[in-house]
Amino acid sequence: MVHCWTIPAYLNLANHFYTIVGGDSLPARNLNPKLLKKASDLLKVGFATYLGDNEDDAETVELANVPFVLFTLWHRKTPVGELHHNATFKDLPDIIEMVII
Repeated sequence: MVHCWTIPAYLNLANHFYTIVGGDSLPARNLNPKLLKKASDLLKVGFATYLGDNEDDAETVELANVPFVLFTLWHRKTPVGELHHNATFKDLPDIIEMVII
């Protein structure tokens, strides 16, 4: 999990994150909504918004019934319009406006 902090640290955003939950945070792997529940539990919040970029992410959030913001510039085979999502982004300023309240 040490590597997942690299990008937030590089962008000087690490102090804005309480936790990051990744595919290796639990014995359960991707496509398991338990990972999202763990993140919500660690944050002590009643909801989460999932940021992702592919079909597996879209399926995971659909199973978890949480909002999904889809990164549109790479890493998927399925057209954006065919994937479950609530919003899309292609650049960091886009996501900041959507997620930071």
